[in-house]
Parts: sequence; C-alpha cells; structure tokens
Amino acid sequence: MPNLHRFNNEDDYLSALTKAIEDFVMERLSVQRTIKLALSGAEDLIPLYERMSQSRIIPWGRVILFLADERYAPLNSKESSFHRISESLVDHLKNLRKFYSYNTKEPLETLVHWYDQTLRLQEQPLFDLVLLGLGADGSIANLFANDSALHEKRRLVAQTRSLDQNGFESMSLTFPALLDSQKIIVAATGQGKNKIVDRWVSGEATVDELPATGLSGHKDVEVFLDESM
Repeated sequence: MPNLHRFNNEDDYLSALTKAIEDFVMERLSVQRTIKLALSGAEDLIPLYERMSQSRIIPWGRVILFLADERYAPLNSKESSFHRISESLVDHLKNLRKFYSYNTKEPLETLVHWYDQTLRLQEQPLFDLVLLGLGADGSIANLFANDSALHEKRRLVAQTRSLDQNGFESMSLTFPALLDSQKIIVAATGQGKNKIVDRWVSGEATVDELPATGLSGHKDVEVFLDESM
C-alpha cells in the first residue's frame, strides 16, 4: 500500500511535496550523472510544477523529462500535457537537459509507436521518479477505469480514451512503464479525493474500478493528499 501524507493547508502540502522531490532528486544525483522524471499533465500537479520551477536546489541541467500522458490535442491547447508542463515548469528553466515530447499533428498511432520505441532505448530503470495526479474517478496518467490499457503487459505506451465530457483520445504510459521506476509520487487535491485515496488504501477496489490500485505493487509509492480544498 502507498505511504500516505495528509495535509489541511495548501502551502504545507506544496512545501512538503516539493521538498520530497528535491530530496529524492539530490539523493539520486549523488550516485548518478542524470535523473529521469516522468511527469503527468494532471491539473493537480500544476501548482507543484510552479513551485518546482522556483527550486534553487534541483540542478535542471542534469534532469531529463518524459511525459507520463498526453492528450491528442494541439500542443498549444490547455488540454495538452506538453502545454501544461511547459507553461508551469519548463518555460521557466534555463538549462533543462532534455524534455521528450511529440507533435500531435502526427497520427496518434504513430506517436504511441514512436514513444514506445524511444522508451525501449532507455537504460533501466526506465524512470527514477514518476509524478502523477489522481483523477476524481481514481484514474492516473491517462489510464481510465475499464480501459483495456489497464491490463497491458508488454507495451510501454498505449492509446486510451477518457470517458469525461471532453472525450479526448490520448496516450499514456502503461503499468509496465510506470512500475519500472525507483519511486512514484501521486499528488491529490480537490473535493472528494480523500474518499478516492481511502478506497485505494483499503485495497477493496479492482484496477478496473480504480486504476490507481495498479500502482500498489510498487515498492515505493508516496501519496500527498491536500484535504484543504
């Protein structure tokens, strides 16, 4: 089960979350040259990325960023993970080592294939740190309830489709990719997220009912829950 941290103050939540990331990054960089982070474009994470962009501790020249998910939307769209991460974090960094992203003018099937092949060229573990948000339905990255991608065993990237009102097609890292990491941090804010987290921690829901439960087999998952909103 994940290690759960609860907060009832947004500033305390963001400060603790940012420090946890900074501490982990610096610990890994003490024994390796670069660090690989997979970032979700979830709305929950935007305030965190804004805090991270101001960090005076993280040496961004040694950080490589990957997308944990991407909606099949124009890259300048507010629905795009690339746009959200760029606007809140990457655009404020002067010396980021690399940010892997893909042009959504290409067919989605092509993007999924390219990204899968790119990840297969990476050294193990695939990621040092994965940062994810938590959807109101328990979704993570772009892995949604009852989606066949939840049961993918071989592919590192899959095509998915949300069931929300926007109904965007998208691509997402699969569990074989997400779990191939040193650490996973899930950030959860907003009304009702405490009930989702409690259901996850209880172990009573299936992965089809609550996709976040697919992370439970990982050795190091931390959940930061802001209950003030």
